[in-house]
Amino acid sequence: MLDGNRHGYGIVYTTDRNADCPNLYECQWHKGIPIEGRYINIWSDDNTWRKYEGTLSHTYRLHGQGSEHWEDGWSYQGGYKEGNQHGQGKIIWSGGSGYEGGWKDGWQHGQGRQTDKQGGYHEGQWEEAKAIGVHRYYDKEGQLLKIYDEDNNKEIIQ
Repeated sequence: MLDGNRHGYGIVYTTDRNADCPNLYECQWHKGIPIEGRYINIWSDDNTWRKYEGTLSHTYRLHGQGSEHWEDGWSYQGGYKEGNQHGQGKIIWSGGSGYEGGWKDGWQHGQGRQTDKQGGYHEGQWEEAKAIGVHRYYDKEGQLLKIYDEDNNKEIIQ
């Protein structure tokens, strides 16, 4: 403690407003503000957990750079802003597919690459997790398969 505020290393256990969603924070504090550490959350609706390691905001939200892992196998590493994926990051879903690129407010946004579980991928722009504009599709060896106009749902002939 420093002047009545948490300061240094510490562990805090909290629940949400309804007391049905426990949170455990293990982190470094600076004058009452969590700076960097780990966070474990249990979702009350399906009793699954997720773990986060990285920087936090003064309101205990995921903020800055970090990595997150979910019980069902999902993982994300990259930027966060007030609890949402934001900036550059990479997610791998439990089935083996993934996305790497821009994020905004928790959605794929901007330039990125989405990979399927066999290793094929497509590159282009995203807006709120929806592929937009022209995307290039490749097989797992990197050979171009097609160029596709996502807005008009049609293949572009070269």
